Amino acid sequence: MAGPDHGPRTVAVVGAGWAGLACAVTLVEAGCRVTVFEAGRVAGGRARSVAGDDALGTVDNGQHLLIGPYRETFALMQRIGVDRQSVLRRLPLTLRGSDGLHLRVPAWPLGLGAVAAVAGARGLGPGGRLALLRLARAVPALLRATAGGAADRTVNEWLRASGQPEALVRRLWAPLCVAALNTPAGRASARVFAQVLHDGLLAAGGAASLELPARPLGELLPEPALAWLRARGAGVRLGCRVVALSADDGTAAAGGHRAPRGWRVETAKGAGGGFDAVVVAVAPHQAAALLDDHADADTLRRLYGLGWEAIASVHLQLAAALPAGTPALLLLHDGPGEWLVDHGHGRLSVVASAWRGAGGDLGAAVAAQLQRLFPGLAPVVASRTLVERRATFACTPDLARPGHTTGAPGLWLAGDFTTGPYPATLESAVRSGVECGRLAALGR
Repeated sequence: MAGPDHGPRTVAVVGAGWAGLACAVTLVEAGCRVTVFEAGRVAGGRARSVAGDDALGTVDNGQHLLIGPYRETFALMQRIGVDRQSVLRRLPLTLRGSDGLHLRVPAWPLGLGAVAAVAGARGLGPGGRLALLRLARAVPALLRATAGGAADRTVNEWLRASGQPEALVRRLWAPLCVAALNTPAGRASARVFAQVLHDGLLAAGGAASLELPARPLGELLPEPALAWLRARGAGVRLGCRVVALSADDGTAAAGGHRAPRGWRVETAKGAGGGFDAVVVAVAPHQAAALLDDHADADTLRRLYGLGWEAIASVHLQLAAALPAGTPALLLLHDGPGEWLVDHGHGRLSVVASAWRGAGGDLGAAVAAQLQRLFPGLAPVVASRTLVERRATFACTPDLARPGHTTGAPGLWLAGDFTTGPYPATLESAVRSGVECGRLAALGR
């Protein structure tokens, strides 16, 4: 795509998280000259690998789970040369709880997998199967109503109105909600949760699978994307924080006309150069600071209006593996951890979503929780707790999320927090980056 001087369009991408990298790859594919600026020395943003010198070695800053319908993410991985089978462990779409709950969705088309899941579910409690069927009908009804302008509400309000037993809400829907939206069911958007249930469970079909990372997150997308970009001549500046953007109205051209407006990037290390366009792909509070003097009032209001939720992840290395038959993904019911991921060979990750930091040693509390669940558990060889304080935006009802445009020509916004049907997930980030890249490449 041509820039103002009829050469390739030059675009700066601020941020090398999943959205920024997806955007940069899309821009390069469109023929743009791209430079990526990243404040950290490791790419990946809020989904990155973190090195360590203990028995755990490299871990992820948060345990992420992919599902079959993550089509944009899997397509991007393929485009940059990542072998999905070598970096992800594919499992049937199955949910098991430490209290006996068992729900498996077969990979059948036309919604038949969801019907089979209800028929084969175990440990739901009295009236559980009928409650699942009622909710399966309530999901499309809610999506149609909100698409038609009906007000959103909280997940808890919707579940009560849909006739879900309190025990099932506590044991199944509330943990699923906080895992998917990283927002407790009492504050979370019913519309977004219904969309997740619709696309991830009811309409999964042949994509009914869980995809657990078998390698550090950096190897899934960030590191291969950087290598792909560098191989195609894109600039990559890690450890280079962008501190300001300034409008560049251009210089006088032949005939006295001025070139179209562009942008200059200022970094903590000095001038970062001039560009035809800039894509800001950092966390919302960082984006708001960069856009404060340039974006329109509505964009800034939406950015500043986003709330935050934290995620705490406890990574453990045991002296021996968990008992045979332990599922790779297990829903825990006695706190403080909510989800257990068994990576094999005694390596575990326990996640506490929407973490409020109740105090005390979370790692020790999780180890005690696992000891209750697995009496005689092998000793903990190493433990590391990572808390991402601003892991996701709070996905509340009728939340006004910003779009890709900012009101300033040539200045764009990408991230998992931009307008879309899903909460803050890897798929949301990649979708936003790809769409923003297409728009920025076209210049409109």
